[in-house]
Amino acid sequence: MKTLVNFQVVDAIARAGSIRRAAEALSITPSALNRRLFSIEDELEVQIFERLPRGVRLNAAGEILI
Repeated sequence: MKTLVNFQVVDAIARAGSIRRAAEALSITPSALNRRLFSIEDELEVQIFERLPRGVRLNAAGEILI
């Protein structure tokens, strides 16, 4: 990951437990945050969150990253 902002994005999503709530905390749209998350995961070549019906949760790779 190239910037500190990417770590802040992952941290905000992990703390909020949902992309929507994290987007509100970061003052950006949920779709922009979701695209950034997909970009981070693409760069790392691993999925770091489990997408659940009511939010997201760090998986093993995400726990290691955090």
